[in-house]
Amino acid sequence: MLEWAVGRIPRRVNESDNGITIIDRFGRLIFNHSSFGTLSDQVSPPALGKPFLNLPDGISEASIIAAIPANFICTDIQLIELDGTVNGASLILKDKAVAARPAFSAKRSALPSIAVGRAGLQIVGRSEAILAALDMANSLLDTSAPTLIQGPTGVGKALFARLIHAGRTTSNIQPFAPINCASLTREMLEADLAPFDAGSDMPPDPTNGTLCNLLVFDEIGELPFALQPLLLRLLENTAMLASNDMQKQSSPRILSLTNRRLTDEVAAGMFRADLYYRLGVIVLEIPPLRDRGEDVLLIFEHYNRLLSLQSGLEPLTLGADVEQALMAYDWPGNVRELRNAVLSIHFKAKSRDVSLSDLPFKRAGAATDDRSAYFTMPIPKDTQSKSLKDAELVMIESALRAHRGNLSKTAIALGISRPTLYRKMHSHGICFSNID
Repeated sequence: MLEWAVGRIPRRVNESDNGITIIDRFGRLIFNHSSFGTLSDQVSPPALGKPFLNLPDGISEASIIAAIPANFICTDIQLIELDGTVNGASLILKDKAVAARPAFSAKRSALPSIAVGRAGLQIVGRSEAILAALDMANSLLDTSAPTLIQGPTGVGKALFARLIHAGRTTSNIQPFAPINCASLTREMLEADLAPFDAGSDMPPDPTNGTLCNLLVFDEIGELPFALQPLLLRLLENTAMLASNDMQKQSSPRILSLTNRRLTDEVAAGMFRADLYYRLGVIVLEIPPLRDRGEDVLLIFEHYNRLLSLQSGLEPLTLGADVEQALMAYDWPGNVRELRNAVLSIHFKAKSRDVSLSDLPFKRAGAATDDRSAYFTMPIPKDTQSKSLKDAELVMIESALRAHRGNLSKTAIALGISRPTLYRKMHSHGICFSNID
């Protein structure tokens, strides 16, 4: 019966406030782990082989529930059936005295994490990839060099920016307030630029957010090409102000976040090289979740605990098969996708013990990047009388226009990779300014 139970025990029995107990069909104790003694000073563990539950009507889930001692809560029962006969049961027990404590007491093992500021945010993990990124981020706390934080969507770039912001001795001057470059208009950027203009009558004011100790440009790779010279001038004038002794204390630290690889964007003519060199004096690379190994399970448990505290529901428990599926999955949406997966499972799962059918992706280990879900470009009519090279040029330009310069969507529509698209754009001399 013990062999039967191996692999079917939920992960939460490893916590100090739960335990597994195995009884035979007569209610005698044949195995016990952490159910007694460590949970309550009032409980004495019975000897193995001695009666634990009184089952006069035979073993069943109903008879077990009726016989559970008053000082215990049973959270899981699995009847052990061998050769068609129920020979016993495995029980997950929790001491009522412990159950009355807060859901996550000090006894609960802490997850490896770094606190970010005072907002309760955390960067969770212990993989070599994330520790290397954290080490570099910590080394940047004492420098004012412009820093480019890059990594795929959903990896937590904003958390690293917050970490750097929180570590600055003057961070209390200004709240963390990123500027979303994807939604900037010329008017908005010019309004921010005015205090730095040589011909402007508006003096820099370090209290109104225009000139502050930290400027964070989110989605810098989405900044329209036509607005990039304005931002470059803003940064150059800021540096000029910093050289003035009277204004030196107001010189801001520049952090820029992007999910694009800007060196590729520069090569494709989509991003100004001089602006890139201004922003990327230091480049901090945040690793994708697929490169972080068992951090997947740690982050799952982090959000699992948070949701349990917020909802009042029992935490989810994972079997070995579910853990393997989570580890095997590619997580194209990274930590953000994992957080949403925990949220979905937490409120939709039929049981606190998660099964493979509860997982929100198509199948264990399968990526969700379905190219057929995207719009595929038809062949433009005016390519029929052109050479192959000219036809390719027309198709690429047509796809770029259709997707408003979004290179990821353009590459998918053309059925090629982004690097291939970059090479073809370079060979045809296509740059952002050529796209209407």
